[in-house]
Order: sequence, then C-alpha cells, then structure tokens
Amino acid sequence: MAVWYQVEKTEEGLQQFLESNCEFHDYRIERVDYHAAEDYTDVYLAYDTGTEGVLIRFLGMIRLTIPLGRLYAGAWLSGTTVFVSERNSIVWIPEEDCDDPGTEEERERIMLHYGWIEAEEICWAVTDAEGNPVEMPADRIDKPIQQL
Repeated sequence: MAVWYQVEKTEEGLQQFLESNCEFHDYRIERVDYHAAEDYTDVYLAYDTGTEGVLIRFLGMIRLTIPLGRLYAGAWLSGTTVFVSERNSIVWIPEEDCDDPGTEEERERIMLHYGWIEAEEICWAVTDAEGNPVEMPADRIDKPIQQL
C-alpha cells in the first residue's frame, strides 16, 4: 500500500481527497513548514482522537497566506474548501463553504479573512500521532486513488 497520494486536478479527484479525510472536519492545523529551496510547504493536521493526522504537501508553491491576528491554536476545522484555479493550480482553504475566488472581490475577501495555500500540486499522507507518514488504513479508501 502506498503512503503518499497525489490529488488529481479533477472535480472527482478533489472530492475524493476531501472525502478520504472527512473534509478535514475535526482536524486542527498543528504546524506549517515552508521549504523555500525545494519549493514546497508541509501542513500537519492532527485529528481530534490524537492518534492520527494528515500531512498535506503543497508542491510548486504559488501563494501561502496566513492572516495575522487569527488564533489558530486549538481551533478545530469544521471543513475545508479545495478547487482548481483558472491557472490550473490547486487552492486549499482551511474553511468550509468558501466560494471559488473567481472575482476580484471574492479573492480579496478570502485573502483578508482566511489563510490559504495555492500550489501546482498537492500530495498527502495519513500520519501517526507524531506526524510521521504511515500506510493509509483500508477503511479510509472508498475508491481507487492515484498512488505515488
């Protein structure tokens, strides 16, 4: 079984990514690591059970926005939004029900109120309690996904 999975830039691929991870409901962002030389960002999310999590790796970084003054510590996500932008990149917003920022007003609203990451690709892995990638449990796979 593969440890890392690549998110396909299709509606089905994005939906599968969200569904395989309960749309990130009851996850919390533990840390964000930006690796400038390799041009990627790792986002470590812990699940509320404390026994597992998810590591999302954003490859080919375009934007990383973290609004200042927002208290993330202890904040459990109620869901996330993910979509393919007009330039064929993937945008991940750790808030549910955000619209695709196709208009300048929507883009500005999201940039002011939400943190978000835009990258060429997203890969992800299930992690143990310490954030180390592990094999995905069989019950998390609903249908075939593209393995790396």
